Amino acid sequence: MILAARSPYFFTMFSVGMTETQQARVVFEEVDGDIFKIFLEFLYSGDLHRCVEIVTPDTALHLIPVIHHYGILSLSLSLSLSLSLSL
Repeated sequence: MILAARSPYFFTMFSVGMTETQQARVVFEEVDGDIFKIFLEFLYSGDLHRCVEIVTPDTALHLIPVIHHYGILSLSLSLSLSLSLSL
């Protein structure tokens, strides 16, 4: 329920009877595992720095497409703030 509450993508996935609702496991092959872990931890915690101590430009570069694909504006804002503070 947390994923559905924080992401329009997951809300749709889990509410309209897609095949993922019938499975115990969902595979996301298009995203690097470490990046997806940061993404999921953010969805559950709402705090980027609980997910990763230092946001490097490389991490940000890989997170940006994930943020846009899954529609997580709050992560986009946290990432922007973190990067601007590191300049």
